[in-house]
Amino acid sequence: MKTAPDLEVEPTIEPDSQRVKDWLSTVVRRVREDQEARASWVQSRAHFFSRRYCLEWRNPTFPWVNSSNVVIPLIDKKIDELKPQYVNIIAASNPPVTAQAAMPEYQRKTKNVELFFEWLVHHGSPQFMEETILAVDDCLETGRGILKTYWKYETRTTPTYLTAARLPERLKRLIVAQRGEEEANRMFIAAGGQGGAIVITPREFDGLREQISAVVQAEFDLDEDEPRDKKALSDLMAWLRSGAKEPLRFQSRDVVTNVPVIRAINPIDFIVPENATSCIEEHERITEVMYFTKQQLMANAIDQKLNTKVLDDMIRKRGSGTEMKLAAKGANWQKVLVDIRQDAREGIISGDDDLFEIWKISTWMSPSEGAPERKVVVLVPADTVNAPLKIKVHNRPNGKWGISSFCFEHNKRRWYSPRGVPEKLDDIDAEFTAQHRAKLNRMAIVNAPTFKYRPGRHINLNTWKWVPGQGMPTTDPSGDVIPMEFSNMDVSFDNEMQMLQVYAESYLGGQDYSLTGNSTLSEARTATEINAVQSQARASLSMRGLLFKLCYNEIWEEFFNLWHAVGPDQVYVKVTGGDEPIRLTKEELQGKFLLTCTGTIGSSDPVLEAQKAQARIIILAQLKSLLEPRFEVNLGEAVIDWMEKDNIRLMKRVLRERSPEELQQIQQQQQQAQAQQEQQELAMASAGGKPSSVGKSGPSAPQVAAIPPLGARS
Repeated sequence: MKTAPDLEVEPTIEPDSQRVKDWLSTVVRRVREDQEARASWVQSRAHFFSRRYCLEWRNPTFPWVNSSNVVIPLIDKKIDELKPQYVNIIAASNPPVTAQAAMPEYQRKTKNVELFFEWLVHHGSPQFMEETILAVDDCLETGRGILKTYWKYETRTTPTYLTAARLPERLKRLIVAQRGEEEANRMFIAAGGQGGAIVITPREFDGLREQISAVVQAEFDLDEDEPRDKKALSDLMAWLRSGAKEPLRFQSRDVVTNVPVIRAINPIDFIVPENATSCIEEHERITEVMYFTKQQLMANAIDQKLNTKVLDDMIRKRGSGTEMKLAAKGANWQKVLVDIRQDAREGIISGDDDLFEIWKISTWMSPSEGAPERKVVVLVPADTVNAPLKIKVHNRPNGKWGISSFCFEHNKRRWYSPRGVPEKLDDIDAEFTAQHRAKLNRMAIVNAPTFKYRPGRHINLNTWKWVPGQGMPTTDPSGDVIPMEFSNMDVSFDNEMQMLQVYAESYLGGQDYSLTGNSTLSEARTATEINAVQSQARASLSMRGLLFKLCYNEIWEEFFNLWHAVGPDQVYVKVTGGDEPIRLTKEELQGKFLLTCTGTIGSSDPVLEAQKAQARIIILAQLKSLLEPRFEVNLGEAVIDWMEKDNIRLMKRVLRERSPEELQQIQQQQQQAQAQQEQQELAMASAGGKPSSVGKSGPSAPQVAAIPPLGARS
């Protein structure tokens, strides 16, 4: 019977013993200490969140009330510029993963592995690109992006409608025929003893009830321990025993998702000890704060084998009064601080939060007295931490936690050390906004000028409002009222803002070549200047891209290990541009490979890459005679590389690599044809005839058109 894939080799740990309760109490207390220790860091993240979305510095009172309150979105602009650079490492590469065989015998399987990962990234793994974008955004805003890798097994309850005619043949033989044993034996003998004509009797059905129940459970994916499935199983067994005369309708569970997935974890929801390093595997404990609705918890209770008693108590207490809701909200006050600012930006009025906060604590413990410590995972409600939903032994193929992380800068080993774009551009953004506001305020002064006037000249300032084309009465126009003059500083403002923007671009990488550092904006940029600026931008971003790729290299390895551990034996992949789904089995993916991200920052143009690959073919064809025999030039691999970069779907339909058996058969046919040709030539020579014009390569030798040299006319 199909069940939820489980990486555990041991049953879940029973939390009823006093030793486990004492251990859990200590772990929860330490998690709360970890949470309190990072209070200043969380407050700074909330502050820089406001800075990114221009929520700070509104309604200023200096230099006067109602002066300019414009906040330039320099930080958010830079994040929007950098985000595609990261995401395109995955999204714009074809294929997104490059597989290099660790052993020669695995070389033939690399294309299957790359096709498998392309299907996972773009189609098979739900929300893969969306979660990647969220993790990149977290990294740029807070300085760190966090992704967890896990196997997602999700089912749903659907109505099933059955008739005897629609049953598989093996189940049709289980339908009881309401005849006696003599009639059954007579039909069996009349059919010549063929098994297909066996008629099962009620007595035989009752005697084989346990075996028949196992067959039915496996066929319809039913679990007799689950109440709804137990009723469906009972209805099916009764229907088969009654002869399946009438149609049957029952509720069954279908598998919706059964693949490895990633999920971005907001750094605010990821709690580690205060002295934690950037290496997650070195952490003494890690805690992920998760939020679920009531419906999500009930749906996961079956698939994830949660403690239903604890779950029911938690839901009942939450609905019993407002004090439990307030306790749940106060369990993670730091998260509430960030949520308030998020709601303010979105214009949402927060009410009672119906989300349930669950802590997933990954740590070490001894499963039994005297046993060595092992990795365990604990699921506890944040407001009732003494009653865990589940405690299980953590056992992955590679033994890791399944958490990967990448940071915006790698400056210290400490976990909270990396800074994001808002923190790095803090001062620059403040000065940029101040310069722009000063410029707008000076424009307001010029557009609504200030006058000096001589007292005692019967000038009523309440009626003296400057309007174009309006006359102001005065006794002495040259001396009674004089407009105050201010020097024109617009050019200085523009120059300073331009310098700040150039500095911000060069500081973070990805410079905009429309900006200038050594010439005026009115002059067009030359090709040399553009190439120089782009090269500098790629050099600045290359290290940041390397940190991102290292993180995803871990994810590819996790995906591959999880698939071989708990994945199905075969899968049909449907990729963009393909006509029919392609069947891939575990055997075709078996092997040891080095899995790396194909894309790099600054070189994600598929058209340019295809042109470069085509130029390589022409150059290699010209130099082949000079390189051989010392170097082997495989033009076939060069052609495949070009077609993959141009259109990988077309390449897989046009080119098919022959198996070793096919190659051996072709080689034997060529040898036989060559031997026959030599015999014919010898026979003609002995008879005095002319030798054949067919060369020793045989009549079946392929004719390869010569590639013209560069610059030659066709």
